Amino acid sequence: MSKTRPNQSNYLNRLSAQLTQGLWRVAADFSWYQGTSSEPVAAPTKRVPVVVLARQLYQEQWQTFAIRSQRELKKIVQLRDDGDASVMHFIGAEHDGQRQVLTVRLTERGLAAAAQGYVVLPETLVLNAALDNGFYQIGADSRVYFMLCDDKQWKSALQSPLLKTAETAKLALGAAAEQTPKTITLAQLQALLPQGVKRLGYRMWQQGWQRVSTTRAFPWRQTLIASTAVVALYAAISTLYLFGERWWLERQLAAIDDDVAVVLQQQTAMQDARQNIEALEKYQTNWQAVNQFWQVYRLIEEQQLQLNFLRGDFQTFMLSGVADGALPFLQKLNASPAVAEADFDAPVRSNGSEQRFIIKFAFTESDVWQQKVMPADTASPTAGEATDE
Repeated sequence: MSKTRPNQSNYLNRLSAQLTQGLWRVAADFSWYQGTSSEPVAAPTKRVPVVVLARQLYQEQWQTFAIRSQRELKKIVQLRDDGDASVMHFIGAEHDGQRQVLTVRLTERGLAAAAQGYVVLPETLVLNAALDNGFYQIGADSRVYFMLCDDKQWKSALQSPLLKTAETAKLALGAAAEQTPKTITLAQLQALLPQGVKRLGYRMWQQGWQRVSTTRAFPWRQTLIASTAVVALYAAISTLYLFGERWWLERQLAAIDDDVAVVLQQQTAMQDARQNIEALEKYQTNWQAVNQFWQVYRLIEEQQLQLNFLRGDFQTFMLSGVADGALPFLQKLNASPAVAEADFDAPVRSNGSEQRFIIKFAFTESDVWQQKVMPADTASPTAGEATDE
């Protein structure tokens, strides 16, 4: 027995190393990284087992559907996208009769990189599985993005002229003011990716599988080694979970085996989908309120206001700050076309040569604001034109 255990441990370590070597990451500048190495290597000449796409190569969007069946939900979202090859969907586990769906839209370069892998995964999906809850700044130089991780889902945003600093990104992503940004370097990122891929599990790997026809030889040896490593690791860690998952899948397949039942379920699912899409339209981003918010924030920066807090519900906001003169700032805020009315919510207090104050203000109604800042014949963008910054 003393010799058997070390031999098994060495075998698992070798399998884990083979799985790590089969992992490739494509950076924003289209450079390739293999395994945990932070040094770029030549692009692969044939398809590889797993490709992780950098955040700059795709856009992501979260949606929630009140549909229990993962199979039926997958049919609905694929039907909605009309077979678009640049769109991927990752469906989460059912919770309280609902499922969350991560929709990933690949850029042109991201689509080209995805063609090099059998399993393609977005970087944020893998990192969320490897990281603890918190607010992170990932990358360096001009290829930086911010990520807020929590128990339910994550949010991410690329660095842009509107999101130059981590503090601005915290406001945009809804992070708590006391959260300290944690920096993830390239070397740390490469080390985290194998951990995240292993923790995602079979369901996410299956959803990232690329069914692309190719004339090249299938890498049977690498795929067999990677599959064996996954089976061995998960059998040692969670054997009971795998048996339970298999039992659940077989039960679900048996329930929808009958053709008539499938047709009836599809009809019901389509009706539910229409209702869900109508409900989701109510929760689309209010682009006018977002524009009004950034107009007010730009005014704060122009007046060099020391901002203590700014919170609200995109209808009424509370602003606390310190400035040379509280009244001039209130007058400028009232003069802004984005603001319907603003007034002090508390007495103004002296703070040395400056004044500390709290202002309560409300945004201008949509039709009134549109007449002030936009031509009358300009059409407002539809919900489908919203993009991921």
